[in-house]
Amino acid sequence: MPRLMRLFWSIGVFALGACGASPASEAELPAPSTLGACLDCHSPPEAAVDAETKTVGIAGTHFDNWGRDASGALVYTDTAPLEGMLLEAPLDWATEGLGYVTRSSPNACSASCHEGHSHGVVIALEWARSKHADSQSAPYTHVFTDPVCSRCHSAAGFAAYVDASNLAYPQWTLAGVVPQGYHLTCNGCHDALAYPTADAPHLRREGVVPLVSGNGTSFVVDGVVSAGRSAVCVSCHQARESGATLYRAMRGKNADPYDAVAQVMTGFNLPNPHYRGAAAFLYGYKGFELPGRAYTPGNAFHQSIGCVGCHMVRDEGAGMGGHTLLMRDQAGQDHISVCRRCHGPVNGFTEIGLLRDLDGDGVAKRPALELEALKATLLAALATAALYYDDATYPYFFTDPLVHGDATRARTWTEAQAIAAFNFLLVAKDPGAFAHNFRYATQLLRDAYAGLLGHEPSGERPATADDRPATIFTAP
Repeated sequence: MPRLMRLFWSIGVFALGACGASPASEAELPAPSTLGACLDCHSPPEAAVDAETKTVGIAGTHFDNWGRDASGALVYTDTAPLEGMLLEAPLDWATEGLGYVTRSSPNACSASCHEGHSHGVVIALEWARSKHADSQSAPYTHVFTDPVCSRCHSAAGFAAYVDASNLAYPQWTLAGVVPQGYHLTCNGCHDALAYPTADAPHLRREGVVPLVSGNGTSFVVDGVVSAGRSAVCVSCHQARESGATLYRAMRGKNADPYDAVAQVMTGFNLPNPHYRGAAAFLYGYKGFELPGRAYTPGNAFHQSIGCVGCHMVRDEGAGMGGHTLLMRDQAGQDHISVCRRCHGPVNGFTEIGLLRDLDGDGVAKRPALELEALKATLLAALATAALYYDDATYPYFFTDPLVHGDATRARTWTEAQAIAAFNFLLVAKDPGAFAHNFRYATQLLRDAYAGLLGHEPSGERPATADDRPATIFTAP
């Protein structure tokens, strides 16, 4: 049990290369029905991937029982971390198929991840380049202290979180789970019962998804959306906290952001909205909205195509989209081909959208540039109150412009300052907010500025005919 609970640490990439055979011979190979058929070619290697032949040893890249000794040689061991594809035995807290399959399962290879050597290889190679596969990245190496983190930071945890039989969804907790992250494998998003196809993707969740904040007894449902096949994405990429979380935290300090008293809160820990909250913006939720203001529900067309309608459209030349899910490569090249379908002959994200002055500097720019300038304007306003932002250091706001650590962590806030900082973080931690819903992001930032300084910033506050009244929070 202790070894199995050290979930799915990977040695790095899951890469299936040329396999030492021509494309023609690969296509002729039958789909393996048992693991033994795979091991006929993919025997335990001396190295996970042979640099010269590009062949891959399946035991070195899929199983939990291969590690390296002090000399660096590959050896069989019972103490090597789990790697995330195949396990020697089922986990006692998650049945087979919830994020993993066992070594003896007939679904272990072809049915769940590889259909012969055709589509499965392409998809696997794309996945290997995605952030979901980067087992050494922060979302999977962070030391978690709350088991609830496993619901989005591990394949088995996510599968259990959205499983149809989980009656506690979205108020999810799982006793006895070690809150350790591990990368998101094929069987996290797909059900491992059969190989996914365009007609039958075997996604773990489709259709209606609640947007939730908090956890345990404090969680709230911020909204419910119909996301189609993007539901599996929306389940996690929605920001973990919302304006409701901030409101409850302020009420815990006996402060009421809706009264006329500008109360100072001491010993206050600003809630972190969390990261990559794309769905929160796509559907226009989770910000702290000011009474009397109107807010956009989002771009209906963007919502109709969903996450997969952009992130999974392949750009063959640039190697983005598909199961990489990338919209920008390491060189900073934008996956603009998907945008050109609707936005015309643009060459980058900063060329999309009508010119407008959203930040009030008197210069009309594209929304992506306007949002960056508006964020800088709001940060400058916070800095006048000795609240300094550091994007690279949690919890991000400090009282010293140069020294950023626990001793200088911002702990004294007014309600307006806390609202401004929270809304800033919500926008800043979604680098695609300009595309997901620039209107909602702009409304949150401009209103935060107005609440902070007591007057409206110059420039345009975008509005649409279907803007809705602000969400007003109440005490639990």
